[in-house]
Amino acid sequence: HPGVAVIDALELDRVVAVRKPVEAKNLHGPTIGEDARVLADVVDLLRCPVCLGGLELGDGVLRCGEGHSFDLAKQGYVNLVPGHGDTAEMVEAREGFLGAGHFRRLTGALVEVALGVEASGAVVDVGAGTGHHLAYVLAAPPQRQGVALDTSTAALKRAARIHPRVAAVGADAWKPLPLRDGVAALVLSV
Repeated sequence: HPGVAVIDALELDRVVAVRKPVEAKNLHGPTIGEDARVLADVVDLLRCPVCLGGLELGDGVLRCGEGHSFDLAKQGYVNLVPGHGDTAEMVEAREGFLGAGHFRRLTGALVEVALGVEASGAVVDVGAGTGHHLAYVLAAPPQRQGVALDTSTAALKRAARIHPRVAAVGADAWKPLPLRDGVAALVLSV
């Protein structure tokens, strides 16, 4: 596909230094009001998954003009798709695996590619899980908003706190994404 960078992590011939992502200080402290700030920064990038209309941030809810509404979870994410994703145990295991550095070279390559993107817009991570790779990409310049899309509420809870510029949104990658056209400068799908 033109314009798509494919990274084969196992055959990289150099190592890229990767900075630790910025993490929230208290994983259980923020309230909906504090977490809604990040969602407010990206609400204009989202669209209703039912009618595809724009969404607006209300008091603890995202709502479209047709009246479809989606509650903001107290953990700082909004789920725009019903269903189940990975369990808390699966997410914890993945976080431990990634935290041990097993994909450090891949993460570094993603950061390197992101540094070369000059287009304006958000960084969207489809199937973001905990937001591990997205957080590292956002820690590199330029400053962008990040949108972590996943079906797992357990993963969304962690992604909502991985970086101060990440908004975590429940979405199904096999259906039209709840994003407006042209909002992404970079899309990750690892």
